[in-house]
Amino acid sequence: LEALGVHLKIVHRENGNIKTQLLSPAQLLATDMKRKVIQSIIFPKLSNSHAFQYYKVSPRTAFSHSHVGAAFLAKMDSTGKKFQGKPSFVFCGIDKDFLHAKEAENFCNDKNLTDSEIIKQLFSVIDNEARADNNRKQAGQDFRSGLGGALLYKFLLHIFGDSGAVSANKKSGSKDLRQLRPVQR
Repeated sequence: LEALGVHLKIVHRENGNIKTQLLSPAQLLATDMKRKVIQSIIFPKLSNSHAFQYYKVSPRTAFSHSHVGAAFLAKMDSTGKKFQGKPSFVFCGIDKDFLHAKEAENFCNDKNLTDSEIIKQLFSVIDNEARADNNRKQAGQDFRSGLGGALLYKFLLHIFGDSGAVSANKKSGSKDLRQLRPVQR
């Protein structure tokens, strides 16, 4: 929901008057909901030029706590090589204070993302930004830190896989392996 830019309409009574607030999902988590109700969820309108993908990396496919989750939303320009406006890169499970990869989002604005040098710079930015905390209850710190860049790479392969910008030997990196294995279908 955070990656999609969803807002939640919260209603409460204050001094006999009904008050409303619009909050993002991240703001909702920090809000005291005592005597408040979620009245509606407002989804933004997305066009066919938007690309959305989410990932969950967990020890098992179903009914398990994820190591890291990521959701990506980007509006592509008419050339299909650049993001139009700022994309949304949202992560959970890397660090308790790391939600949006703001530096990476800002870096991608109006850059040719099919240029290998730009991609190298982008991964340098995300590697510096997505630093995992040392939490013994979660998967390893290096593992979770590396997943930020790996999932972003998978998203970029998903977007540019059919554009000719990705070599044939790398296209399979965008596939969902669960759908390719006969046991998982």
